[in-house]
Amino acid sequence: MKHARMDIPHRRRVWPVILAILLPILAAYGGAVAFFNSHFGFHTVIDGTDYSLKRVDYAEKNKDLEVARYELHVSGREGLSAIITGDDVALDYVPDGQLSRIARQQNPWLWFMRLLADQQPYTTLNSLSYDPVLFDAAVARLHLNDPETVRAPEDAYAEYQENQYVVHPEDPGTTVNLGLVEKEIGKAIMSLAPDVDLDMLGCYLNPGILSTDEQLNSDVATYNAWLPFCITYQFGDTTEELNAKVAMDWLVFEDDGTAWLNQDALEAWVADFAWRHDTVGKARDFVSVTGEVVTVEGGYYGWEMDQQAEIDAINAAIAGRYGETREPYYIQRAAGYGANEWGSSYIEVDISEQYMYYVVDGEVVFESDVVTGAPWGDNETDQGAFEILEMLSPTVLKGRMLANGEREYESPVSYWMRITWLGIGFHDATWQPTFGGDWYLTNGSHGCINMPYDKAQELYSLVDIGLPVIVHE
Repeated sequence: MKHARMDIPHRRRVWPVILAILLPILAAYGGAVAFFNSHFGFHTVIDGTDYSLKRVDYAEKNKDLEVARYELHVSGREGLSAIITGDDVALDYVPDGQLSRIARQQNPWLWFMRLLADQQPYTTLNSLSYDPVLFDAAVARLHLNDPETVRAPEDAYAEYQENQYVVHPEDPGTTVNLGLVEKEIGKAIMSLAPDVDLDMLGCYLNPGILSTDEQLNSDVATYNAWLPFCITYQFGDTTEELNAKVAMDWLVFEDDGTAWLNQDALEAWVADFAWRHDTVGKARDFVSVTGEVVTVEGGYYGWEMDQQAEIDAINAAIAGRYGETREPYYIQRAAGYGANEWGSSYIEVDISEQYMYYVVDGEVVFESDVVTGAPWGDNETDQGAFEILEMLSPTVLKGRMLANGEREYESPVSYWMRITWLGIGFHDATWQPTFGGDWYLTNGSHGCINMPYDKAQELYSLVDIGLPVIVHE
């Protein structure tokens, strides 16, 4: 009993020590709880920024500063590099309580738990806004659709080089999907991303066929095995290529792997080729001296290929396994290619106006009233594109032979400029009392283009055989 009574004072002395130890700990713990009621905990990283032990209002202010300092570095193909700033798009941060909610998610009573291990970073959906008009202007300043610099993507293709076919590599180009560009740049801005690579994000249009394409490489091997030739036809400023890709359709393959050239297929291609490019007799637009655009159809003037010569040349190119660049072989040529194949010097006859012009190098140097064929009895003047075929001074114009053995007419003229071998041409007509107007409706010629004597004399002195003549209504 004596020993028990002696333990009581000893215990009383222990408690003050325990309390002396616990009270500071509890006070520190309580202070930490109070602190973390208004501050983020340890290892708090939000949107890439460390906010550990920072107040929410500090984070809000820092967000404002981030927005004020924000720059988006935009990169793309062929050295594209640009910066879009927050000011460029009137970027603004609008607090929406996300940071406060993150703080509340961190239990202040368990603040010490965040010391034990790294925590997963937080990501917020930034509550940002920008001016859409300024945004569009900022994207436009990137000049992504500038027609002077933007290139469309081009597929890889088989190209003839030095007597063999090779794969010409694709060109990625610089054409973008503008809608996707705007989407990705807008997404980057709304997440305050530091940079955006338009190429990496797939914002560019790409070729459909790459140089690694198996079918393309197989075709190239086949071309080199059977038809290593190429002809590039020139039509003024334009070209058309005849190559193995086209000529493969002319080959007939046997079961043993040999092949032979179907001449009928070759000839059919040449006939179609000529039909597509020959212009003789076809409808063509003609710009009159008056500025009116009229359709000219008929006549014999224009381009006409020599199909047999072209067939022989293609066979020679295939047999010789070579390439060349040249014009097609022609039976007949015109002054030029394209919309103005008669060139800048020609005669124009306007039947409706009963008037003609002689144009030299684009300028009218001669003009006159005329009388053309009577619009009855098969006497109309032929329309179309012609040329001066013959010039005689003087001569006698003779009509068709009648049943009684006499000519329908025999008319001596001083100046004759033929444009068809069927008897149509320009000539003086001293028997006509007047020219131009409606006189031809009742007193027209047998098809020729009648002119006053002095005008026919002058025109005869100015023109030469081969000059194009355009006749239209």
